[in-house]
Amino acid sequence: MILITGATGSNGAEFIKLPASRQVPVRAMVRSTNRAKALAELAGVELVAGDFDAPATVERALQGRRITFVDVPSEAMRAALLGMGVPVWQTDGLIEDYAHYTRDEASAIKSGVKDATGNPARTFSAFAKDYARAFS
Repeated sequence: MILITGATGSNGAEFIKLPASRQVPVRAMVRSTNRAKALAELAGVELVAGDFDAPATVERALQGRRITFVDVPSEAMRAALLGMGVPVWQTDGLIEDYAHYTRDEASAIKSGVKDATGNPARTFSAFAKDYARAFS
């Protein structure tokens, strides 16, 4: 399952077409499902109402997905992350990383965790256990 935020925007609406054409399950997070009826007609696309100004809706949209494509203005992303309890220092770092991706400055980054770090990928649960004290 791929979650695509901003799915009714120009980038999100285009991005959603590729996985849908390959029968990859896609969850399209949109503010209004009424405005996204054309997306719902694509094979394998599930619409979910979500708004970065309402963090609980984002948390629901994230459930069960393996990959997330985030297409939002950085102010909305910052508000959502802070609203979900992500520390300011980490929020600002994530927004800076996102800015690099949108400017295509991250194209030289290794594609896999093992390639980039030399260590195998870990589950989010393992990461959360190791770093829980940093978030309390």
